[in-house]
Amino acid sequence: MGDIAEEVVTTLTSPLDHVTSLSGQNNDSVRAVSWGGKGAALCSVSDHAVQFWGSDASALRASSLHTFDSSPTPLPAVSQVAWDPFSSSVVAIASRESIVGVDSRSSKDKVFSVNHAHALAVRAVDYSPSSHHALISGGDDGCVRWWDLRRPTKANSKVISDAHTHAAAACKFCPASDKLLASSGTDGYMRLWETSSAFQDSSQSLSLSRRQTQRPVVTCGEADGRRLDSLYALAWTPREKWHVAGLSYDGRLVVHAVPQAVKYAILL
Repeated sequence: MGDIAEEVVTTLTSPLDHVTSLSGQNNDSVRAVSWGGKGAALCSVSDHAVQFWGSDASALRASSLHTFDSSPTPLPAVSQVAWDPFSSSVVAIASRESIVGVDSRSSKDKVFSVNHAHALAVRAVDYSPSSHHALISGGDDGCVRWWDLRRPTKANSKVISDAHTHAAAACKFCPASDKLLASSGTDGYMRLWETSSAFQDSSQSLSLSRRQTQRPVVTCGEADGRRLDSLYALAWTPREKWHVAGLSYDGRLVVHAVPQAVKYAILL
């Protein structure tokens, strides 16, 4: 098991000011939110809708609404969202097994659509912080995929086929470099991957030797000497860009620093 330097987590003791509250359409649950538009806008997704909100000093105001198929199904039509860092209006959303691009300026046209992006439900999406048109996704099939949105087809994607033995619940590019990403899953592991070696072309068969090169550079599956439960969420720190936090189903929050050797291998 790889060595990730664990950081001390401090407890927030000062109260937070309440600004406003969000609710889903037709009593749907709000499942995810993402700030974008240079920090001046918020996107929220509920079971069957994507809502864009403009902000001012004291409140949020609804600006546009996109609705999705509301037919009965075990899965919500919309479950996750990521804002394109190179756009003030475009987000990528996880919609069951597919990924869809939505523009807040248009309630009808899709910016892009990747049908059946994963064999099972898509659980995570994230844009590259430095490469235009690059997106990653994680799904219940345990895979993490890299998409070029200029050619958003499964045949043109790249894949880490066994990123997790269960669902890949979260995946995030490192904000310092898209040569590194973190993924976490319901198998209780957080993993760091060098993108140059981890991804395999979807059109190529995965030999045993190739599987060996797809190994993560770091794996973490315990904290305080105890195995972690399912890790459903990840977040990189925006200030110290080489620290990543994971949230375990049993309520533990773990914060780790990327090892110096991995950091220098990417930067040099």
